[in-house]
Amino acid sequence: MPVSDLNNVQELFYLGMDNDALIHSDFTISLTFAEGVLAVAAGAGAGILTPGIGFTADHPGVWFPVTGTSAAGRVFILSRINSFTVGVGGETKFQEWLQMPTLSTPVQRFTVRTGFWSMALPNTVVQGIGFEYDDSQNGGRWQAITHDGAETSTDTGILVTAGTWFKHEIIINADGTEVQYFINNDLVATNTTTIPSGIGFGHFVNMHIMKLIGTASRGFYIDAYAVFQETEGRDI
Repeated sequence: MPVSDLNNVQELFYLGMDNDALIHSDFTISLTFAEGVLAVAAGAGAGILTPGIGFTADHPGVWFPVTGTSAAGRVFILSRINSFTVGVGGETKFQEWLQMPTLSTPVQRFTVRTGFWSMALPNTVVQGIGFEYDDSQNGGRWQAITHDGAETSTDTGILVTAGTWFKHEIIINADGTEVQYFINNDLVATNTTTIPSGIGFGHFVNMHIMKLIGTASRGFYIDAYAVFQETEGRDI
């Protein structure tokens, strides 16, 4: 996690102490250290690598999910299923830091999604609120997605570039009627339709890479993430 953002995550943590749900991690120790999530991999050579402590000066601990050499290799970083329901209390917020060392191409294609996603394999979104990247869509720019059976895809205007850290943030309002998307602290999209909100939709954190074409291994670096959800009118 960028050193300059340590205070922000600490603030999220203390805000979350009064909330219904909070998960966070900086991936700083080892493969077995990441609060609130587990890694699920499929395909030959797919899994989590660790570049190690001190990967870069500003990102001292990261995970490196890689697809391996299967044409459908994939890695999911998941929280407990149905951990969150949006639009039933207070705001829901999600943050992470992500970098791709290699971009998707027509011959070695993959997709990356972060946020709240429910997937049907091999690559069908069932419901989702989050960011999506695929070189064949939207000119290779980050997309802001809400999907409740139908999908809204908003162009963030931010081109995905290799070797660049992107800080993603999603803020879902208390009523579940608006999702704001931020990249590197700038508001880049707002979705107000096809939001899977209310008690009929249970969400879990899902940050993943899925290979679509080709057998060369691909991956992304993921740094600290934080998720918390406010509750209102509830005594603890």
